[in-house]
Amino acid sequence: MHSEPAFRAGLKEAGFTEDQNVTIELRSAEGQADRLTALVAELIHRPVAVIVANSLAAVAAATATSRVPIVFATGTDPVRDHLVTSLNHPGGNVTGVVFFASNLAAKRLELLRQLVPRQ
Repeated sequence: MHSEPAFRAGLKEAGFTEDQNVTIELRSAEGQADRLTALVAELIHRPVAVIVANSLAAVAAATATSRVPIVFATGTDPVRDHLVTSLNHPGGNVTGVVFFASNLAAKRLELLRQLVPRQ
């Protein structure tokens, strides 16, 4: 998992120290999407406080539970992937971070037109 060190560093910056006030349990489907359902089922039957996942795993988690908070990071459209209702109001127990620029281009252009005076 490439982002695991950054995730741990972010937790530490927020005051969470592993094995003192937070426990991190890692799971990986090892590229086999058909394993996600079983991995999610295992997690939601434990006393987990939150599931942090990529978009594919977050879809499996959101399908399995509406009780456990799910946080995702994705480069795809979470509305299209049925992770959230909308970007402004995610709704439900799923929220996350989106790393895509193409869908924001129109909004950026609109804001730029509002900021730059017409000549």
